[in-house]
Amino acid sequence: MVNFKEPQHRASETATFRFTREDKALLADLSRIEGCSRTELLRRLLRERAMRSDSPAWDGRLPEVPAEFQAPPEILTPPVEEAVAVPDEEPVVISTFGQLLFEFQAHSGVRGARVQQELDDTVRFVTGADGGEALLSKELSLQSINGTMLQDVREKIRVRQLRFPAKNLHLTYLRMIFNFAVTRGLLTGVDPAEDLRSLTAREVADALPLSIRTT
Repeated sequence: MVNFKEPQHRASETATFRFTREDKALLADLSRIEGCSRTELLRRLLRERAMRSDSPAWDGRLPEVPAEFQAPPEILTPPVEEAVAVPDEEPVVISTFGQLLFEFQAHSGVRGARVQQELDDTVRFVTGADGGEALLSKELSLQSINGTMLQDVREKIRVRQLRFPAKNLHLTYLRMIFNFAVTRGLLTGVDPAEDLRSLTAREVADALPLSIRTT
């Protein structure tokens, strides 16, 4: 069904925000907790603040933006690379799988809401936050992770009671997470492309359509 919205309710305005690394990670984590996109979370916060402060914009009376808050056009519409770039302030020491997840989620925070939600689902699935068995503990030392361990994770995903596409989606995001670690020199002795390769239809029984008897 088409999600139709009246013109006045469509999101058509663009604003650029600059965050510290901690701010961006906090925004991503809060949106996960609230179960909404980061854009929707900011809208909710704006509405709540407007209701408390009796903002004239709340009932549709849009006030004129003061001159001191108006930026030149070239600043309002900067190139994407400048708008999302976060300068490194100090080297971040990453020693556990949980810290790796935090850094990767902060790094991928510029992605779309759907991708962010899928990543969050994978993190919850792998760490057991969804109520299932934890495949990798957040307290696990990165130094203890090797190819054999990742292959064992792949096997556990293969036999888990999940739909075939969901299994491969989790493996896709796990490859992204561990590739992130490998390219930054945080892990050695692992090959995410091989250790966490996608499952084939031959490996997963429910990937093949059931035969239908016609007699």
